[in-house]
Amino acid sequence: MTPHEISRLSHRFYPEYRSFALNLTRDEESAADLLQETIYLVLKNHERFTKGTNLQAWVKTIIPVSYQHLTLLTIYPY
Repeated sequence: MTPHEISRLSHRFYPEYRSFALNLTRDEESAADLLQETIYLVLKNHERFTKGTNLQAWVKTIIPVSYQHLTLLTIYPY
């Protein structure tokens, strides 16, 4: 699947991803940052996605990982 196809599908499910991110962060600005980081990781790792599988589920597994990463960066900055 190309980055363009993934981007197009990600935008289609953006409201659902935003709701999920907001549920984790409890903050609009943090949720927006989380989604930005998640979309970056999705596009960066697009070759790992298997076409024909559930993109929505794949992205939803990346959101909590991104959240943990961003949370750790605020606790333990480089």
